[in-house]
Amino acid sequence: MKDQIAIVTGASSGIGAAIATHLEDAGATVIGTSRSREGFATLDVIDPVSCSALVAETVAQHGRIDLLVNNAGRAQIGAFDVFTEAENRAAFETNFFGAMRMAREVLPLMRAAGRGRIINVCSVVSILPAPFMGVYSATKHALQGFSISLDHELRGTGLRSLAVRPGFMRTAIGDNTAYARTRDEDQAISVQRSVEESIANADDPVVVARAVLRLASMPNPPTILDVGREARSLRRLQAMLPTALFERGFRKQFGLDE
Repeated sequence: MKDQIAIVTGASSGIGAAIATHLEDAGATVIGTSRSREGFATLDVIDPVSCSALVAETVAQHGRIDLLVNNAGRAQIGAFDVFTEAENRAAFETNFFGAMRMAREVLPLMRAAGRGRIINVCSVVSILPAPFMGVYSATKHALQGFSISLDHELRGTGLRSLAVRPGFMRTAIGDNTAYARTRDEDQAISVQRSVEESIANADDPVVVARAVLRLASMPNPPTILDVGREARSLRRLQAMLPTALFERGFRKQFGLDE
């Protein structure tokens, strides 16, 4: 990664901060972004003008962009029909369309250079949708599908589109989570407590940072990389167990009745 120019969106805390630090330690010049935090490049991924401005400024200062890590996102937990359409659209604007906007901005530069990588931070819920995370799971499923499809387009050009798929990580994601109550208050509280407990006992986000560095550095990286104990164990259990048995355990993890 020495002398590489990297943009990391949502770099002010949690997974994004860990990724930015890890890339810097490996020798990259990192432009870490935040919507409003001082000390970071300003970027609001839902604003096309903001995306264009950041990329233009980066090229003006550094001449190129070698790596884009799409990490900016927002979580949303609660019954689907409790959230408004505006809230659901906001989740897609940040998690999915925001990543697409940034990819659209950097691709012409990378194509002209004949090299570059885009790494999208997805989630294990993109393939194992969790209860009361329907819209969030959908945004990550869409991002994963886009990432894989784009990678097929880019093969042979010197460019790659890759994805990491973490489980819960020990971050302050709750600070950027939209919560809504379900029709059943006890059930809602149970799910929220389960999520908070999973986050408290999860892996350190540095494991995601290591995975991103690996994907950024490998000559022939995998298109998707599962990250963390939870993501890997859930994938193994899903493959080994009958569907009904797996779903029973999965629901139990969230404090739901069988």
